[in-house]
Amino acid sequence: MEIYDILHNTDMRKRVPRTHWQRHGPHDTGLPIMPITPIRLPSTELRRSMPTLCGCLLLFFGGACAPVGTAPEEGTGVLSLQDDDNAALSVSLEVQQQTMAAGQDILLDWSNLRTDMWGRDLDPLVDIENPTLRHFGRADLNEIIDGLVAESLPQSAVALQVSCTVQEAACFLSEMAFDDDHPIDVVELFEEGEGTWLLELRHAGNGESVAYQALAPSNLGTDEVAWVTGHSSSAAAWVELAQPLTLPAVAMDELVLTWDEITMDSRGHDLDPWRLDRFTLARLDHEDVQSGEATLLNLEAMTEEAWHADIEGVSTLHLSSLEDAANQHRLPDLSTPGLWLLTLECSTCTNPLPDVLIRLEP
Repeated sequence: MEIYDILHNTDMRKRVPRTHWQRHGPHDTGLPIMPITPIRLPSTELRRSMPTLCGCLLLFFGGACAPVGTAPEEGTGVLSLQDDDNAALSVSLEVQQQTMAAGQDILLDWSNLRTDMWGRDLDPLVDIENPTLRHFGRADLNEIIDGLVAESLPQSAVALQVSCTVQEAACFLSEMAFDDDHPIDVVELFEEGEGTWLLELRHAGNGESVAYQALAPSNLGTDEVAWVTGHSSSAAAWVELAQPLTLPAVAMDELVLTWDEITMDSRGHDLDPWRLDRFTLARLDHEDVQSGEATLLNLEAMTEEAWHADIEGVSTLHLSSLEDAANQHRLPDLSTPGLWLLTLECSTCTNPLPDVLIRLEP
């Protein structure tokens, strides 16, 4: 899921300036509201004490249930992870807007998209699937971006959502549809003064959002090709690591971690425990990281060793069950010098940021 700068300079945590444009009313398509795919990006909140912004696009499971925990065996060392152990993440997002010819069968072309909004390389012919175009009837672009970042964008804000089946690295408006049973003339709706249009591209491998492009139909517009490039959108994230968590003095094969007492994620939102499905313990050996400044999005490249575990539906992990990159149950040696981090994350979500990021002190 794509990641960040460990920066302690608060002056750098400024939102990227964005262009304002006029808010318009929605266009009534006369069609039923279709379910939309959750748009997930981190919020800009850094302080866990602030009120939680819950995205209305998230699926909740009633609130009464929680992933089950397995009682640790006698003689094991149990370490309970807490909210104060979790890092605090901050994110900024910028989306460019292109003025298009209204009422025309616009070509959406991402053949020149070589990097995603986080600056990582991608192949536009291989790495993109399910391009999605959303029509926001009442919200202007600034409001939409704020909603994406804060995960507070309600489903009711979307007047229309359509997608196309990718053949090449491009798609015409006329190829966009709900599905085969709900044909719709998107070109007819693509008119001046009918709200904001936002194209979202996702990675074919993990479903992460990799690029956005805003479109503004205008009667004076002449462009009939919307070019999506590495400059169409950009995102940045910063992390403030909490104080290192000291591990109990027990052997690794006797250590058990639990996280059922963590209530907030790294972005200051209520933690949805059902999202979590992947545990990672990583050792980084990098001078910039150890000094507190690094590009966290390059975390994987800087990782010397990593161990993983499937944690879907559970809130307790016996570290003896960890597997390394070769799928071997080789226990990590925490006495090895380096920066030791553990993460709890959702491997199938569009958001690349870990819900829990904790620094360990062996």
